[in-house]
Amino acid sequence: MREVTPVKKGSRSEGSRLGTLIERYAVFDKRVAEFDHTHIEAVRDARLRGSDDYPAVTNLTVRRDLGALSSVFKHAMKKWKAPFAANPCTDVDRPKAPRGRTVRVRDD
Repeated sequence: MREVTPVKKGSRSEGSRLGTLIERYAVFDKRVAEFDHTHIEAVRDARLRGSDDYPAVTNLTVRRDLGALSSVFKHAMKKWKAPFAANPCTDVDRPKAPRGRTVRVRDD
């Protein structure tokens, strides 16, 4: 988060997203190499379910969270040679995407 996120175009939103996950879920106290898909699934389920401290979030928010996490693991595998056979996020089922909006164009 300190090395890669600041150089991205969406650094503010990604930094906020990753910061929230790190702050709220103890599973992110692990080293990157200690993760597997079960840890990611637990966070996904906790985000969708919500808790007394934090409200549940939408499917789209969880999909964005998983995208940010996937980017972290991809970078770790590519640049730091993290010992993963595959990105742990690819084995996690993503929540169904919400239906898109209907835009109606007026004649004028």
